[in-house]
Amino acid sequence: MQKLSRIFNRKKTEPIYLIVPGFIGNYSEGFVKKLYDFLVKNNYSVQGITFRGHENNETGLASLSEMVSHISSEYLLLRKKYPQRSIIILAHSQGCAVSLRAAFCFNKETSLILFSPAIYLDKIILPRIGETEMRMIEAGTPVNCKVSKEKFRMIDINWVLSYRNFSVIDMLPKIKQKCLIVRPIADWIGKENVDILCQKLPRYSYLEMPGDHIFAEPKTAFRELVKIFFS
Repeated sequence: MQKLSRIFNRKKTEPIYLIVPGFIGNYSEGFVKKLYDFLVKNNYSVQGITFRGHENNETGLASLSEMVSHISSEYLLLRKKYPQRSIIILAHSQGCAVSLRAAFCFNKETSLILFSPAIYLDKIILPRIGETEMRMIEAGTPVNCKVSKEKFRMIDINWVLSYRNFSVIDMLPKIKQKCLIVRPIADWIGKENVDILCQKLPRYSYLEMPGDHIFAEPKTAFRELVKIFFS
């Protein structure tokens, strides 16, 4: 997995931002790159989590259970090194669901900002696999599948089952950390993904703002986002 540079200023009163990307989200393009670059440029304390298979030169993909385990281990290492600092999880899309699933290890000095949440991952991701490809996978043959507009990854049955068996719904009422849900008005992920969070999370705030799923349109969307959260 790619190791990102890290910046930690020495002011114990300032939070550490831990970025969790979405589906095939990485730090070479799109929303997560812009967010990470902004925080680094402005000398915020930031660490970016990377997942197996999210870079363009990789072929396989981490399962959801692997992602949850990786978030947990990275968080606990960070917490051990900086026990007094608050940690703010900045999660995008699918990263929101896996971050919430890992929240059992977060302490009270941790909060989450959930950008464009994707929660019903089986309904969002698995339909991208064609019927013919899915039959081959279910028969035991890994297949190089088109999983986004331009990206292909090698999919096997274990990866498929990780999505079929994944759910964070039952544990939402047990999450005690503060959560801020941020939904862009033009999000192409269905609103039911934020509705369930508003119904189940004990401590949440909700914000709608201009933007599409990756805050690329309108052109001012990302600028407005950082102005709200980091000005």
